[in-house]
Amino acid sequence: MIPRAFPSFLVAAIGLGLGLCSPRPSFAMRDWPQWRGDGRGVSGETKVLLDWSATNGVLWRTPLPGRGHSSPVILNGRIYLTTDIEGDTIPDVKPVKHILEGEDFKHPDAFGANLRHELRVLCLDAKSGKLLWNQLAYAGPAFDDRHRKGSYAAPTVAAEADRVFVFFGSEGLYCFDNKGSLMWSNNVGGLATLGMGAGASPVLGSKTVIVQ
Repeated sequence: MIPRAFPSFLVAAIGLGLGLCSPRPSFAMRDWPQWRGDGRGVSGETKVLLDWSATNGVLWRTPLPGRGHSSPVILNGRIYLTTDIEGDTIPDVKPVKHILEGEDFKHPDAFGANLRHELRVLCLDAKSGKLLWNQLAYAGPAFDDRHRKGSYAAPTVAAEADRVFVFFGSEGLYCFDNKGSLMWSNNVGGLATLGMGAGASPVLGSKTVIVQ
């Protein structure tokens, strides 16, 4: 599988990654359009590169901005990712208050709600690594903290032929077309996460997008 995005946020398109496929017949070979491909994490690929490293098997490498923990998805020769670019502290902003077993609670590793965040959606060409578009979904503080080692860009994108669905928890659900234009957004409301951040990825039905 393609390595998940990590703090330095460099994406290396490995030969194996470009060979991922989904068993769903509606997807072409080499597609992996949402979390765990078709949801089962099963690939029909047989020509798998088993020995690869930072140099062996790397076709390209592209530096990307910010911090993201979402997994790459691949559809129709494009890779979709998310990222959070953190900015300065916003005065007088505090995360939502948590009550656990009747008492005020703050996780010792909770962090980040009072910073300015740019939550962005990235699209790259799978063959060359060229950044095709970088679109802003949300800018401002966060409703709740996240884990210090986490990211507000943790849920994985769900993509179909002409639309890309992106979930940022309390900061909204967004639908972009494959050219990067925002089609619609939905504020799902404040989702308290005990300061750990959202992690559930959207899933596509026949005419629906489902979030937890």
